[in-house]
This record gives sequence, structure tokens and C-alpha cells, in this order.
Amino acid sequence: MTSLADIAGDGFTNDYLWDLYEGLTDIGNRLTGSDGEHKSAALLRRRFENAGLRDAHIEEYEAPTWERGSASLRVDGNISRAFDGSHEILGLPGSPPETVEATVVDIGPGLPESFADHDVAGKIVLVSSQNPPDYGRAMNRIEKYCLAEEHDAVGFLYYNDVPGCITPTGAIGFARDGTGTIPAAGITREVSRRILRWLERDSMTATLSIDATVDRGTSKNVEAVVGPDTDHEIIVSGHHDAHDIADGARDNAAGTVLAAEVGRLLSNVDDLETSVRIIAFGGEETGLYGSHHWVQTHDPSSVKALVNLDGIGFSRSLRLGGDETIAEAFHSVGDELHVPVESEPGLSPFTDAWPFGREGVPVVVGRSASEGSGQVVRYGHQEWGHTHADTIDKIDQRDMRDLAIQLAAGVRELSSDAYQPEHRTTETVHAELPAALNGYLERSGRLDRYL
Repeated sequence: MTSLADIAGDGFTNDYLWDLYEGLTDIGNRLTGSDGEHKSAALLRRRFENAGLRDAHIEEYEAPTWERGSASLRVDGNISRAFDGSHEILGLPGSPPETVEATVVDIGPGLPESFADHDVAGKIVLVSSQNPPDYGRAMNRIEKYCLAEEHDAVGFLYYNDVPGCITPTGAIGFARDGTGTIPAAGITREVSRRILRWLERDSMTATLSIDATVDRGTSKNVEAVVGPDTDHEIIVSGHHDAHDIADGARDNAAGTVLAAEVGRLLSNVDDLETSVRIIAFGGEETGLYGSHHWVQTHDPSSVKALVNLDGIGFSRSLRLGGDETIAEAFHSVGDELHVPVESEPGLSPFTDAWPFGREGVPVVVGRSASEGSGQVVRYGHQEWGHTHADTIDKIDQRDMRDLAIQLAAGVRELSSDAYQPEHRTTETVHAELPAALNGYLERSGRLDRYL
């Protein structure tokens, strides 16, 4: 029988994880359908095979594609100024290639109440990436964009609140299997603060111009299996696609290589009671296309549990969001390893766990914990994700190694027949979603798509 010490020793002494991590991030642009995304899929299949995983293969599927062109913003009023550098403005993937000229209106955090309090019809809205801490729920940029569309705005400016000329990106239109209806751009905190200051003096008009190539192409999932052949299986997943402006080191090469390392470590385990499938999904950043494809082409009822890794790697302390029975297995291992494990209930629509969870599959999303663990976090993920700064230097190899060992041991524990997470009906999942979350899903087109 393989011991926990065997797993830990292998994890500490093998360079597979970090070599693969460097290989993925060195590819660069891995946006959905790009050459880089296809290269990362080929790399992962080879590395799955080299690690001893069986039936390593690629599944291809159609998805919309978006290739970045130029983006510019000119404001005119008491001050006239043009912004066109990538350190100032970026088109948001899913934005239609279009130029609009209109009055600018600041609506702060872009809450539903913000839109209700302002007349934005025919205007370009200026929206913060932040939400009030006491609002009670997170609001994704897609929901804010959809609200802008609903209220007949003609342009969308989404600004980062992190100093340092860090321009945010992030998809806005693809959740509905196509582009949005109004041009959208991410701008830096510095650009937004200038505009906000000028708006205090007088009204301003702006010309927002987005150039992009919109098409359809293919994205790819990569998967392989370890353990015995059983009727049900555990899936451990990450997504290998990433935004085109950086290396996607945290989002989500980290989760992908951790899933791969879990597979490698478990390939040497002789007491797994359930088959474990490792999947690197494509197309996550532009609409969860890879995970949606998998759910539509496989039987979700055959999945005992999904452990999806996203938002992980920036500390060695583990936080699990989702099914409590799955979390119990990781808490058990955490006690044995004397490391903290945080968990919280709830199903999030923002990761590849969502298509599975909507079908009633028990899921957890594994993230790095940044609070309450006593762990010093060198770089918080909110500062760097979806920006030029999402690079490998933000991640510590020691944290990744520790997480991989803990995750592999937890999945091994979960494979035991003693853990039987409960599948639920789609109707039950739908009924348990908070009303506000349903509002987001309806606006973004994600509710009907997975029913």
C-alpha cells in the first residue's frame, strides 16, 4: 500500500510540476482558439503520457474566437486627451469591433442600483471593477456589461482599481456564444482617475474605438486517467487557456499543472478505489466552453465528484468551495499533514465547476486561502489576474509543491467508498441558487444554457 510519506517524498523530489509550469507559461497567449492554446493542449497531452497517465488524448470542439487589434479612447471637455497605449486601455474579449462617440457617465461599481439611479441610454458608462464590501455578493464584469446593454448604453469602460498602470482584460460577450452588442474596454486606475477628476468639473464626451477580428474556431480539452476502471470517476481539472496579454501563470496554468501533478502522483498509488480523470479544459476564459462541451458529450451521473482547481497557487493553504462531503476528505488529510484547510458551501458560476454543478454533480473549487490561515501571501491573486502582470514570478515553487501533495492525498482519500457525495437534480440546484445569482445568470445567458 502506498503511504502518505511516499506521495510526499515523490512530490518533494520530482521536477515534473515546475518544468510543466514553465513550459505552459512560456507559450504566452493561450486565448480560446489561438495557436498558443493549441500548443498548450499538445504539450499537456505529451506530458500526461510521459507521467504514466493512460489514455491521454485531446477532444476538440467549436468555439467563438476573438483576436485583439488596437483600442483607443479620446475624451473631450474641459480637458482633451487621447489614450491608446496598452498600459492605458485594452479591448475586452467579446467586444464587437466598433467606434462610438457619446457622453461619459460614471456609475461607480456598476450595481443594478447604480444603473437604476442614472440615465445611461446613449452614453458610455464608466464602471469600477470593485464592489462595495457590504453589498453581500460579488458582481462579475459580465453582469455589469449585460446591465449596460439592458439600459441602452452604447459603450463600456471597465476600470481597474489597482495602481501601477495595470490594464484589466476579461471576456464580456462570449457567455452567449457570440460577441456583445456594445464596444467594451478595460482601462487602468490612473486613466479612470483622470476622467473622474475631469468629470467633476464638467461633462465630457468620449470616442471609444475597438478593433478586433471575430470568428469561429476550435478549442481543445486534454484528459487522461489513473487508477482502476470503475463505473464512477473523480475528475480533477484546471483550464489551460489564458488571456492573451500575459502568461496566464496564476489564471490558470497553476491550476492546470497542479491537476497534472495530482495525476502523476496518483499514477504510482496502488490503493485508489475510484478511477481519477485529469482534465485540462480549454475555452474557460471566454465562456466555459471546454467544461460545457464535456458535460454535453459525457454522462455527468458517472462523475462521483469534480475537484476543479482555479484561483490557486499563490499560497500553500487550501480553500475549498462547494460540496461538504468532498471537503471532508481534504480536511481528513489536512489533519494528518497538520496543515489548515478552509471550506465553505456554495456553487459559483465563474469556473469550470459550474456546468457540472448545474447538472447536480458534487463539486468543489480548490483555491489558495489568503486569510485566516497564518500563511503569508506574497501576491494576492486579485491584483494580477487578467492583467499583463499574471506571470510566473508571482508564484512560489514551494507553495505549488505543498499544494500538490495535499491535493493528491485528498483525492486519494476521496476515492474511498467511505465518501459518497450526493448527486442532486438540476431543479434542486436551481432552486437553491440565491435570487441575485439567478439574475446574473439570466443576464449573462448562462442560466438557460445549462438547464
